[in-house]
Amino acid sequence: VWDINNERLLFEAKTRKVPLQKVIREIIDSMRDALELKNSIRKGVVKSRLAKAFLEKHPGAPMPRAPLRCFRYTTAGGGACDLGPDGWPKSPILKMGFDPLELNPYSGKVVIMDECHNLVRPTLAYDEQLGRLRDHLISASNTILAGFTGTPVGNDAVEGRRLLDIIKGDRAKNASDAGFVSSFHARASEDFPREVPVAGVPDGVLHEGMFKDLVKRHSLRGEALKRYLLKEVEFQITPRLLRLPEDKRMARLANYCNMHTHYGAYWGTNKAALLGGVKDHAPKFYAVARSVSKSTEKAVVMLTREMGYRTFLEVMRKTGKKKGFKVATMDELGDFNDGKRNLRGERFRVMVAETSQAGEGVQFRNVRRLYLVDVPARHSDLVQRASRCVRLGGHGELPVAERELAIELHLAQLPKFLRQGLASLIYRELLNGKEVLSIAGSRLEAATEACLKELKRRATSRVSWNSSSTFRQMVGKRSLTYSLRLR
Repeated sequence: VWDINNERLLFEAKTRKVPLQKVIREIIDSMRDALELKNSIRKGVVKSRLAKAFLEKHPGAPMPRAPLRCFRYTTAGGGACDLGPDGWPKSPILKMGFDPLELNPYSGKVVIMDECHNLVRPTLAYDEQLGRLRDHLISASNTILAGFTGTPVGNDAVEGRRLLDIIKGDRAKNASDAGFVSSFHARASEDFPREVPVAGVPDGVLHEGMFKDLVKRHSLRGEALKRYLLKEVEFQITPRLLRLPEDKRMARLANYCNMHTHYGAYWGTNKAALLGGVKDHAPKFYAVARSVSKSTEKAVVMLTREMGYRTFLEVMRKTGKKKGFKVATMDELGDFNDGKRNLRGERFRVMVAETSQAGEGVQFRNVRRLYLVDVPARHSDLVQRASRCVRLGGHGELPVAERELAIELHLAQLPKFLRQGLASLIYRELLNGKEVLSIAGSRLEAATEACLKELKRRATSRVSWNSSSTFRQMVGKRSLTYSLRLR
């Protein structure tokens, strides 16, 4: 067995001028061609001359009895299972064992599905393909069907029942569930890391008692606070936005919890302003980057592209350059997971991963801290993201005492003064000024503080301001101008 990351092997290949990567690629391609039986199937039967040629070329090697092929779910339910004009599947592998009378391309097959929960949680874009695949699998005959998943249930308990019914198929739908489920309901501590200080993530039951250690709250401030509140009002009064489903409106508004501008507008003056003042323009990013830099442990930070992945990567690299550590992306996954050269983050201490790239099948090894910058929309999303660092043997190269993982979920909240009636009213009144877009968010906060001091002074001086109209005049445009001049 070759270890392609072995330094001695790499050095020897370089000395002998052997293109090691090319050799490895050729070996992989030859194995793939043999297993897939490319260009060797006709009407569901392996061509005899090709089988003879294989045995002559590889004497003593067993001839594959049937082809092996990997499909995406969308391909498996899309073009691969379509029937051609001749009534046979377009995919050569599905022609094997195909019955023209039954017309089900998945009958008589061995089908193994990883992350099979995708069957019952389709997206709108692929609903047709996944629906077709479900129908074929349920009605297939003489088929061995196995599905693997760590999240059989998402937001709806019905998903687990639907998934099991697909595995059982039509012919066993009235049979007992016994024998159709094999479940590992507990993890052995020797094979998986210990979660500290919050245990039970990703496969436990979350409750409010965990929130103190799991959830890290950061108050919006400065420009980020101003833009968030302005966008909140816009989402409440703009007809085009009001027509959107509530979950989509909330998802779009959530973008402004991380940074002062939309992720698509992060360029030019917006980019320069944010990088020049991260604390005021992206307070959550600032807090997470500061927390990561204070720790010396190997860490992974995960967030979505829509929530500012590209921006945070720049912030983190800038912080790393200042504090003396390197930041990896998914392009350096192999180097980040290297148990010899990067066991504790010697080369890359931090991995910043975009969630769509670091999904199912990806693992981060020997990680001690996981920072979730976004609040997952569903519990299954939390499980999937946390599971990237909680893998079988994923911490096996570390000493037993170091096989621990700390998970933090970061969220933004309104500052304390906006949760108090008087200060909140003053700040929101100041936002109504026509010139507010050209005024820095930090100056609005200073103006609010100045208004509060002025109100307290007048109250102490027994100035009467009982009527609401008098109060509104006090904290209106004139007060805005007055307060800003104070600063």
